Amino acid sequence: MKIHSSTPAKLEIYHRPVFWAVVFGCILFGLAGWGLAGLLEGEWMTALIAVGLGAVMGWLVFRQFLISFSLVLDRDADRIAYHDTKGVWIDTPLSRLTSVACDAKLDTDNGEAQRALVLHLDDAGEPAQIRLAAFKLRTEDVLDSEHAINQWLGQETVAVAEKQRLEITVPVLPLAWLAIVACAFVILNAPVALFSGEVVRAALLIAIGGGAGYVWLEKVLVRLDLTFDPAAGVISMRRSNMLGKTTWLLPLRHFDGAELIEQARVKMVQTSNKRSANVDLLFRNTRPNMTISLSPLGMPEAEAKRIASQINAWLQDFGGPKA
Repeated sequence: MKIHSSTPAKLEIYHRPVFWAVVFGCILFGLAGWGLAGLLEGEWMTALIAVGLGAVMGWLVFRQFLISFSLVLDRDADRIAYHDTKGVWIDTPLSRLTSVACDAKLDTDNGEAQRALVLHLDDAGEPAQIRLAAFKLRTEDVLDSEHAINQWLGQETVAVAEKQRLEITVPVLPLAWLAIVACAFVILNAPVALFSGEVVRAALLIAIGGGAGYVWLEKVLVRLDLTFDPAAGVISMRRSNMLGKTTWLLPLRHFDGAELIEQARVKMVQTSNKRSANVDLLFRNTRPNMTISLSPLGMPEAEAKRIASQINAWLQDFGGPKA
């Protein structure tokens, strides 16, 4: 969910699940290669199973799970326009909008909170609310969109300007580059298979190596820069990787502190153990809590403790709650 454009007259927000579309697209490409290999080898049953699985999975994923939507708030036309790829269309006056809030519902099947942004409307018409939800919607996207709408409406509160800003950087783990080397090795084997006449194997190697590399670049090889800015009333979160940079503005009034998350102990040698940990940012404006993990793979426990203590000490001094 991204802020497409924002002017005094109009605010546009859209959601395009590009990451998951690439991931599932690579899986479907692999199934297509499996089916083609079955046809070339005369194994009709294998080809039929692969095609059937691909068709069912493709319909479920791209029709039921990977929902795109757009929201337009137009002050001049007094209009809220929402539509999504499932065929839902809503067109209602902007004057009906009473409040905007984050929402999280616990999925009892996997214990994960399903995040959403809810626009509450008055009783002058239908519907009573507009719920912006999608598959694996990110906490930072929801909080950033809530802040943008409230700021656009002139309802966002600003914190005390006298408090000093806090800046924290979480660098890329050096060992994380090894996975990219492995993905590159898989892709480089594709031309070898192609020259040997193994077209299907070459396509599968490209799909597997390229898909895994894309996921790793997008989710793991990320530098995170945090700025706690009380003057603006936001936490600026910037994620940088080889694919680009993304910045979110999270409402500081929702922030409740940093929580140290201990992870498994990894035995390095017989005589010593090395612990890893992570730091979660807690936003307790919803039940269950909305959280953001600062590192996808964790970090050394000493570094995680330092970051969590630094954030919580700053927050306590600022006068807010501490996790």
